[in-house]
Amino acid sequence: VNAEHNYYMMLKNRVEAGEITEEEARNDPSKEALISYIGIGGVELADINQEPFSLENGDLIVLCSDGLYRILNDEAIKLIVRSCSENIPLAAHMLVNTATENRKNNQDNTTAIVVKYKQ
Repeated sequence: VNAEHNYYMMLKNRVEAGEITEEEARNDPSKEALISYIGIGGVELADINQEPFSLENGDLIVLCSDGLYRILNDEAIKLIVRSCSENIPLAAHMLVNTATENRKNNQDNTTAIVVKYKQ
């Protein structure tokens, strides 16, 4: 739902401006450095959805860090959440465990929150 707020985003802007090549941007060792995050204080870069999401009773919402969505694709996340829809704490636990079991070298932290909307 939101853009990644990392240095790579700034590098892509430099590529578009012709200042550096795409290869230079991809190979920059600092490309994953965060430039905006909760806890930074005085956050200037934030994504705001202009149209609210319509939620229906029973909808499941997943809030997660890149440590989850970079390891598990959307379908894997949906499968886990739907299979645990009656046990929301288990869904979050299974998401983190599955991502941790499949993590790659230099894997970032993994955080997941699952919320079930009730009217």
